[in-house]
Amino acid sequence: AVDELRRRANVMEPHFPGMKQWRNHWDVQLYKALEVQYRAGLETLHATLPPLDAELQFKSRQLTFKPPIEDLKTLYFKKVKEFISVPTKFKGLQYYDEAKPGASGGEAGGQKL
Repeated sequence: AVDELRRRANVMEPHFPGMKQWRNHWDVQLYKALEVQYRAGLETLHATLPPLDAELQFKSRQLTFKPPIEDLKTLYFKKVKEFISVPTKFKGLQYYDEAKPGASGGEAGGQKL
C-alpha cells in the first residue's frame, strides 16, 4: 500500500511543487501508525510467535532436548529479531536517499521507536 502511494506521489510530483512537504506530513502520520502497531505487537510478541516444538529425550541417564536448546534459542531470537527490525525497513513516502522522520530527531510523539 505504501509502495502504491509512493508511486502515485512520484507521478504527481512534476505537477505539484509542494510534494516534499506533503510527503513529510504523510510520513509522520505513517510513522505514528507504525509506532502504535509496533508497541502493541511488542506487548503480545510472546503470544503471537509460532510455538517451537521440541522433544525430551532420556539418553545416558540425562534428559536432553531434541533439537538442542541452543538451536531452539537461536530460532526464537531469529523470529524476535525479524519483528524488531520492522521499523528499520519501513521507508514511508520519502525518497530512498532521505532520512526517516525518527532518524533525524523529528520522531512522532516525541519518542523514538
